[in-house]
Formats: sequence, C-alpha cells, structure tokens
Amino acid sequence: MTDPRPLTVLESAIRLATTGRLESESVLWALAASEILVLTPTQPVPSPETLQPLIVHRGDQSFAAVFTHTDRVAAEFGTGRAAVGLPASTLLRGLAPGIGVVVNPGTPLGFELPAEGLAGFVALLTQQDAAQVRYFVRYRNDGGAPVPFALLRRRTQDGIVTDEVLKDVDVWAPDRNGSVDRAIRFPLDSDLDEIDDARAREFLDMVSTRSYRPFRA
Repeated sequence: MTDPRPLTVLESAIRLATTGRLESESVLWALAASEILVLTPTQPVPSPETLQPLIVHRGDQSFAAVFTHTDRVAAEFGTGRAAVGLPASTLLRGLAPGIGVVVNPGTPLGFELPAEGLAGFVALLTQQDAAQVRYFVRYRNDGGAPVPFALLRRRTQDGIVTDEVLKDVDVWAPDRNGSVDRAIRFPLDSDLDEIDDARAREFLDMVSTRSYRPFRA
C-alpha cells in the first residue's frame, strides 16, 4: 500500500486555516510563495508567460483556477487540458481586473479569493517588492522579558532572493540553516518574529553597543 504524499506548504496552510489555527492572510502569503499548477486547454502547451488560465464562474464572479498538485485536479476540469507549473505570484500579478482566484476548485482542500480581495493582496505584494528587505529576530527570555539576540533578513533585488543572518554591525552572512525561509513558510512553527525597519535599526544599535534589551516600542 502506497503512503499518501505529504501535503504541500500551501495545502498545510489551507488545512490549518480551516481549523482556525492560521489566519487567512497567512494562507495568501503561502499561496504567493508557492509553485502552482494552471490548466490550459491549448496544445501545444504554452509557456508560463503566454498561458491563459482556466476561468471558472460562481454566479456573477469569475475566478482563475489554480491547483496545488495534479491529484487535486477534479476530472471535470482536467479532461482535455494540460497542467503548467509557475510561481503563484507571477499569476496573481498578471490576472486581468475583475478576475479572482480559486485554489483546488471541486475539492475540499481549497478556497476562493474574489477579485476585490485579490487586488488588495496584489497591492500588498507590490509594497513588499518595493520594501526589498524583510527583517526577523530571535528572542531569548531574560527575567520574563523577551530580549532580541539575533537578527536575520530577506533581501530581494532584481528578482533574486537572499536570506542572511547578522554577524556583526553591517556584517551579514548567508542563512545556511534556512531559518528565514521557514519563518515565512511556517510562521506558527518558527522561533523567529518579523519586525519592521525601525526595530531592525534599534537592534543594530544594540549590536554596536553590545547591550541588549527589550525593544522600546
């Protein structure tokens, strides 16, 4: 008997959200960070840049259908179509106005995001791209107070993602343990917390003085 395959990161996030253990916004970030499948009725199979995703309709709303795995493609959608894999963020940014997205339609492990909600989330993605850097800290307990003692970051430049850990003032080294990636993909299981630029600068000041304390704000 073959064991069932492990859930993908996105599938795990959807399952956690359905049980109330994960916020819906975290599921959207998991979607944006995932590779998804899109069905295309055309042959030969087009490139990700030129494909036209399958559109399904729910009343007066339209959704681009995407899938987390080939075994999530219901027969009603898959017959006569080919699956093309691409980064979900590429698809989300490229959808026409008025089109939402539905993940794994026809199966219990999925969700819908109407066009208005998708437009708002794509705006957040754009803001994240503009920011270029996301910071994360690891805390230790010092007399009951959380004191930051490690700073990590994710830099995005020209589409290239680099995860790093601070070694000293303005000295960064590769995050070889994958801590930042786990923090983004599995926020509930990570020992890192994301912080804003102001707190990152505050921590850098702590490093320069070799004096660590809880954040002021």
